[in-house]
Amino acid sequence: MSFNVEKYKDMHIGYNNPKVNYVLDVIQLQVVNEERNLGIIVSDDLKWENNVLLQLNKQTRYLE
Repeated sequence: MSFNVEKYKDMHIGYNNPKVNYVLDVIQLQVVNEERNLGIIVSDDLKWENNVLLQLNKQTRYLE
């Protein structure tokens, strides 16, 4: 079975995470601080500020 390594990303969640670099098929996975999935932004510190700002920006576009 073959994996498309470009689709996989590594996010270190939490403060006590040892932040190990993961390798798949001899290629190191891209490390990200936040990722958007199904319209929700998940960040490595699990805070909602970026998600709230995204939704506010969308709503202000409709008001203009």
